[in-house]
Amino acid sequence: MNLVHAYVCLRTFKDLDAYYRKCYSTAVLMLCDICVGAPRKMIGVLEELGGIDGTEIRLNWSPAFQNAFIKKVTEEVEAIHKRRNRLTDDDNFDL
Repeated sequence: MNLVHAYVCLRTFKDLDAYYRKCYSTAVLMLCDICVGAPRKMIGVLEELGGIDGTEIRLNWSPAFQNAFIKKVTEEVEAIHKRRNRLTDDDNFDL
């Protein structure tokens, strides 16, 4: 665990029962790693796109980006559950 992990875990689990820390610590650490790596990748994306640079980015875009991110994560988790359920529920392994 690094400083970012520690800080975010403290903020995330501050008023929650230990149960939540036990169940969701891995998810929180994964999100920290995603967020720490995202700025560097964003610079690359903006450079590749051209026509927009970092000076045009506005902090008030954060809620929209957060909502889009959470929506995409939700879609991916649902897809993983569907694949997992198909594999465990279906005894027909024909591809």
